[in-house]
Amino acid sequence: MLVENLLDTTHLPFLHPTTLGTDAFARSEFEVKRDGDRITGSRYLMNELPAAFHKQMGGFPDGMKVDRWQVTHFGPPCFVKLDIGSAPVGTPVRQGERGVGVNMWNLNAITPETEKSAHYFFAQAYNFRLDEPWIGSGLARQITDIFMDDMAMVKAQQKNMDMGPVPSVTLGQDKAWIAMRGIVDRLIKEEGQKARAA
Repeated sequence: MLVENLLDTTHLPFLHPTTLGTDAFARSEFEVKRDGDRITGSRYLMNELPAAFHKQMGGFPDGMKVDRWQVTHFGPPCFVKLDIGSAPVGTPVRQGERGVGVNMWNLNAITPETEKSAHYFFAQAYNFRLDEPWIGSGLARQITDIFMDDMAMVKAQQKNMDMGPVPSVTLGQDKAWIAMRGIVDRLIKEEGQKARAA
């Protein structure tokens, strides 16, 4: 896989990607819905201080609390769309209001190359501070940094898988990911059956 960052954004005053996470968000409510082969995982954290990056991007004043969300949509074979953001407390974010605060959409599209390699395409969109071009440049850098952090984890997971099957521990938050794997495994099996029948 080749990831190129064509923008020189090293001079921009962006916070590191680790400023996205908070312990409170990791423990927030999590709901999984399934509609056929499409999975939606929704996480909301209401009436809490924003993550440092959201505070910076949204210009939220010190001490201001927000309602934060992360809604993940999965569709086969391997498309994952993220709807992420924070808005002032009381904004109807559960009903889909995305016109205030900070909102970003991320698309991940994975296309297999071989049994153990894939092309991973990703894109990012946002709808805040559109008149400030440095925001887009900074987001491009930050999303690439996050992607490269994820890449290290994906490579480590492949090494573990190469060592053979091992017992696994399933956590409550794995419900969506287990459903996704089940869908992909079923589709691979069905495709194999059709190929053998042809």
